[in-house]
Amino acid sequence: MRLKLALLLLSSLLCLLNGCVSMGAPPSASSVQENSSGETESENEAASNRADNFLANFSQEFSDFELLDYVKGGSENTPIMLAGVAKNLKDDTSSTLFIVDSNGIGLVGLAAGLDATYRSVDGLRLSDNVVLLSLNVWTQAESSVEDGFLENKVRKIHDFEITVTQNEEQGGVNTVYTNKETIRPD
Repeated sequence: MRLKLALLLLSSLLCLLNGCVSMGAPPSASSVQENSSGETESENEAASNRADNFLANFSQEFSDFELLDYVKGGSENTPIMLAGVAKNLKDDTSSTLFIVDSNGIGLVGLAAGLDATYRSVDGLRLSDNVVLLSLNVWTQAESSVEDGFLENKVRKIHDFEITVTQNEEQGGVNTVYTNKETIRPD
């Protein structure tokens, strides 16, 4: 009996000296590893899981869309965890951008009401907290003909830079999207 008590005390003392942490207790400050940006490994894992869950469940949660392209964000892209461009199956345009961040999933409509298609040749990119992509946008141009008008479609390329930031208002964090659009000829 004395031997068991002595072993129990000795193991408790060793555990205290070595900084042992029980499964239910929060980790000690020394056991949380930080990466170069100051995020903890568990925060990186949570961000990766949120992005992976979005991809895994996309077709069920957004059945009216087809995901055409996506890019995952890293610590340099905070608050962006993932950005994806999707084709709207109802109107056959690909002008919807999905942005996954710590607040959830944001849908950003680009070139609203226009016939717009994603330019995969330009790709979908992240630069810091900015999403970069281009769309082909088709508009109607009327040309005069002898007995009426002939409609022609004109294509222009719209380049989008969507800056994603977060601000704190009334005790909550809001995600804000700011768009800079440039139009170039075909």
